[in-house]
Amino acid sequence: MSGNSHAVSTDFEAVGFTLQERTTLFAEIEQVCLLLGASELSIAVSSAQLKMTEAISPLERIRVLESVTALLTAAVPRYLQRPLSHLVQEEVVISLAKSQGGRDTMRRLARSPALTSVYEQNGLQRASLREAVNRAHPQEVPLQFIVQFLEDIARSASRLQPIALLCNAHEELDCLTRVVRACRDLRQVPPLGAIPFLPMRGWDALRGALLALRGGVELQPLLQACEIYCSGFQSDFSESPLFLESGQYPWRLYEVWAFLRTAKGLVELGWKPQGAPFLRLSVCGLRLELAHGQESVVHFRRDPGETVALWYQPYFRSANQARGRAGYYSQTHAMQPDFGLESEGRWLLFDAKCKPYTEPRAEQDDINKMHTYRDAIMKEGQSVVEGAWCLFPGGSDGKVNIHAYPSSTLEQPFGRAGIGAIKLRPGERAQRLEPLLTHWLSGKKSG
Repeated sequence: MSGNSHAVSTDFEAVGFTLQERTTLFAEIEQVCLLLGASELSIAVSSAQLKMTEAISPLERIRVLESVTALLTAAVPRYLQRPLSHLVQEEVVISLAKSQGGRDTMRRLARSPALTSVYEQNGLQRASLREAVNRAHPQEVPLQFIVQFLEDIARSASRLQPIALLCNAHEELDCLTRVVRACRDLRQVPPLGAIPFLPMRGWDALRGALLALRGGVELQPLLQACEIYCSGFQSDFSESPLFLESGQYPWRLYEVWAFLRTAKGLVELGWKPQGAPFLRLSVCGLRLELAHGQESVVHFRRDPGETVALWYQPYFRSANQARGRAGYYSQTHAMQPDFGLESEGRWLLFDAKCKPYTEPRAEQDDINKMHTYRDAIMKEGQSVVEGAWCLFPGGSDGKVNIHAYPSSTLEQPFGRAGIGAIKLRPGERAQRLEPLLTHWLSGKKSG
């Protein structure tokens, strides 16, 4: 599997990922999550709709945050200038410089010779008095809505910062900093600063407030900003180590992207996903819950009655342990490839290696691991692994796209050994992966 088998240097810099390729990687993760989670979202998505021109990537989401923040920067102060519908009076100590004036203030000055003396000696800033001021009632729905909105935008921007950093997207990082600062500044505009943020209410409160606020010309700019913010599919990055630790472990992103790209390949070959338990709809978006070191599965079906399962990190117990799921086991120590396909007792296993493999024999140690998978994983004493392949992004030059044994030919594109390595890079056509899937799904050995 991944983990310690990856050198520290196996990051996106080593394989020369461009900004566009990194953006594409994130976009395809979201695309395929949307496709696999269609039943959760109660929408139908066909593979024909999954075009890169329609992709919503996290970096594109940053531009949405920027435009929404610009709308709020103009709309919120205008809205706060109108008479508030629910006001409460509160007596506070305030400097004369900030006093609202009026009869009460003049009466207090007339009755306070000491205060008048301080004013005459030190000016407005040093002199202070108690004054009754109007404050918005904390339960006023529009103000709660604005506070919730600003906090949510700031939190979304903070979650996107590690991704922008990983992509070396310096303009986007600066944009996120501006978004967070603008939201914090707006949050301090009276009377918003006195209204508590209720994080436990999340998007349910925001959308509920949106419905409650229908109508009123002064609210339309706020509603427009909210509708833009809510439009389009978005991932929930709030608790996902995959995204929050992406800068520290970029190879995990490549591993998960390769897994999901394989799922997309199955869809493009006519297989229909039957739900994905590792995806669920949260109040912040579609949450990907692929836990590192744990197996997850998505089942696919194709007429008439054909099924195939795509496993993330399938676990094969050691021969010294009790038999695991469906009786599969390893003849030696326990093994856990990155992901694999299972159909009728047959396996096609993959390890995603975020490495270029541009140097001679650079792939050999990883190919030896494929040998181990193929030879050690059994059921009832019979070998069940028909193919074991590394997926690698290669270099940007595109010179090497397959390592097969013996070498790939027109007649035997994947050699005869059933093991090897094929190139899979964001933004490029999967010209080796999908033929390999077709080859294996047809019942032939992947060699």
